[in-house]
Order: sequence, then C-alpha cells, then structure tokens
Amino acid sequence: MKLTTNIWEMAKKKRILPTMIRRWCCAEFKEIYGAGKVTLIGIRREESARRAKRNEVEVSSRKFSENFDQFSEHEEEMVTCVSGKDKILLSPILTWTEDDVWDFLNSEGIPHCELYDQGYKRIGCIMCPMSTTRQKLREMEEYPHVLRKWCQTIEWLEEHVWKYNEKIENITLRDRVHWWISGLSLEEFRQAYMGPTLFSKEEMGEDKIEKLIKAAFEGYDKM
Repeated sequence: MKLTTNIWEMAKKKRILPTMIRRWCCAEFKEIYGAGKVTLIGIRREESARRAKRNEVEVSSRKFSENFDQFSEHEEEMVTCVSGKDKILLSPILTWTEDDVWDFLNSEGIPHCELYDQGYKRIGCIMCPMSTTRQKLREMEEYPHVLRKWCQTIEWLEEHVWKYNEKIENITLRDRVHWWISGLSLEEFRQAYMGPTLFSKEEMGEDKIEKLIKAAFEGYDKM
C-alpha cells in the first residue's frame, strides 16, 4: 500500500502529537497493513516485557495466539477465519537472542543497516514516542530536518488548536519540544520541569534543546 500522507500532516488532521499514551502513529502507518494476509514480523521476546508475552502465531483480532505446532493443528480453520481487518502474524525469530540474530546474519553474509555500527540497538521511526528521551535527543541532533518538521507541526498546532485551551497556551516552542520528548503528560511536565532542566548540566550544556532547534532551522527558508 502506498502512503497518501505523512506523519506531520496526520498530526494536524488528528490535532494532537503522537505520544506514549496516544500512540496513533502505529495504528495509522503500520498496524493497518496486511489485512486478510499472513504477515511475518521480526519481534523477539527478549526485546521487552510486552514482547515476552507474545506467541509465534497470532491472529490480529486475538482469535488465536499459540506456537507453530499448535497452529499447524488448526491451520485450515484459522486461515479460513481470517477476513476483513484480521491478519495472521508470524514471528519466526521470536525465541532468538541478539547473538542468534548476528550469528545468522554473519554466517549467511547478509548485510545489515549501518546504524547498528553507530551504536543503535533497535531501529524504528526517528523520534519515536516510545524511545527514550536521550535517544530522541540523539536523533534530533543527527536528523535536524525531522526536528524542523516537528517544530513546524507544533507551531501549527499552537496556532490552530492549543491557543484556544487555557491550560496549555503560552508555552514556548522550546518547552513544547522539551515536554514532548520527555514522555510525560503536560501536567506532569508543568509540575516537574517548567523552569529546571530535565537533564544534568553536562548533558544539556547551556541549553541543548534550544541549540538543536536553532540548528534545525539554520539556512532554512520557510518561503
């Protein structure tokens, strides 16, 4: 399927940024695909507590969640029941360790993304709401064009949505970005970090977020 929009336009349409609590981005750009089909995914149990509970074969509507052997016993029944938005999810490397993955890639001579050589442990969307704050800071520095697009989206939301809400008006762009990458609710952020920095002086320097925002717009002509 070909995307008909991007995440920044979708944020404007939904009138809200994607966050840990309201993670609409996955639903709009990832989870809707594969309906009525068998989809192979590369998740592994050791990656997170949530993924540790996953099974090798699942139906997206949760009609079935078992291992490969149990699926084989009910394969005909399960395949015929998949319709509409349902999809069969297969996780062939669910029980693999990280070492298993690298051993396989290296033994088969399969190339890998160079970001792993730069220290990345997992690769997903740039500035994903589910990533850590420090990971977002790193990506803001390495991908200033993405930060710039998010700043522009935040400014649009400020003008068209937030300025009508007394609880969240009159917050600077720098503080908006700071709040968003913190993963906190706005109220939690107000109570804990409006004024003091969220990071140590060594991590933030004079003001790392402010510097990154300025760098993202350097040489950029809005017209």
